Amino acid sequence: MGGAKLDLTIHYNPAIEWQRKRVNQFKAGLNRLGFFVRVTQSGSRINDNPVVLFGTSAFKNIEASPGDWLLVDRAFWGDPEYVRLGWNGRGMAGDYKTEAAPSIRPFPKPKKHKQGAKVVLCGDYDDVPEYEGATHFRPHPASDIVTPLPMVKTFAGCDHAVVGSSSVGVEARLLGVQVVFTDRHCISSQPLEWLALTQWSWTEIEHGIEHLFSWLK
Repeated sequence: MGGAKLDLTIHYNPAIEWQRKRVNQFKAGLNRLGFFVRVTQSGSRINDNPVVLFGTSAFKNIEASPGDWLLVDRAFWGDPEYVRLGWNGRGMAGDYKTEAAPSIRPFPKPKKHKQGAKVVLCGDYDDVPEYEGATHFRPHPASDIVTPLPMVKTFAGCDHAVVGSSSVGVEARLLGVQVVFTDRHCISSQPLEWLALTQWSWTEIEHGIEHLFSWLK
């Protein structure tokens, strides 16, 4: 990286298995890129240097503080060997540096659409999209929001799903379910080929992903 090493801090929750399992892999990759890395369970930012945030809900106060942050989020298609990495924002607000990502990335092909009777309304972490005609509600796994609609956990028997900003829309698309996006900035509405460019394997992360951090030089 040249010059003095830049400090980066990884914030994680060891009570969550995937975070406990993977944090040292992320640290190793950053060390290979020339960073000095601090690992902490703290929910507060230590300094103004860039930080890496494991997970999507525990460190929102850090996101709101001054300084850059990289969000380590679950892969769009649920593969535990991959995660999504984006700077300084969630959804389409994040900078995924896709212009420098490898042009060929693995992604599954959507299944053929099967018609059903359900219209499933998918809750965001802190909101529920409005849609007349919804028959069932699928809550966000980290939210306690409820609706009068019957709750479901899957898209079985679903004709189409209604999504606000939740990335669950990708899951529905891959299952062959038609998706209505009420938020035009929803990242799930993007082409699957582009979404694939935002995802990285843990092997790649452990070896160091230069282009995601080169702008910090």
